[in-house]
Amino acid sequence: MSQTKFQGTGVALITPFTTDNKVDYAALAQLLEHVISGGVDFLVVFGTTGEPITLTKDEKTEILEFVYSK
Repeated sequence: MSQTKFQGTGVALITPFTTDNKVDYAALAQLLEHVISGGVDFLVVFGTTGEPITLTKDEKTEILEFVYSK
């Protein structure tokens, strides 16, 4: 089985939340625009930032779909 090597600069994304502990998709969109316009080569969703343990399976799916659509 062949594996693709990542090359370049990757960014571990945080998952921003609103004050009522919902995923802040507007802030996530701004974050994506910021790192992509900065020339990042790849994004690490649910990287080493710690919050994935607090997310439900449905929230994780929604976040992945959101990031992929951008």
